[in-house]
Amino acid sequence: MFVVALALLGLIALLATLQYRWLGQISDEGALVKIVEDVIAANPKQLEQYRSGKTTVIGFFVGQVMKASRGQADPAAVNRLLQEKL
Repeated sequence: MFVVALALLGLIALLATLQYRWLGQISDEGALVKIVEDVIAANPKQLEQYRSGKTTVIGFFVGQVMKASRGQADPAAVNRLLQEKL
């Protein structure tokens, strides 16, 4: 049973690696800026919360950008862009 579990974990790790390599990440600055700006424009209530001091709302924005990019956005670039734009 233990060996089967290890084999499944190995297979899952392999599939994740292949998915990452085939699909890649969106790191194109222009594409990310567009997604970030669209997400900010679509969520004025959360933008106001962030600007009033509730900085944890940035996690909401990161999640929305990741959702809009179907998980392909480069998280580090998303965080940097959000901090610049918010």
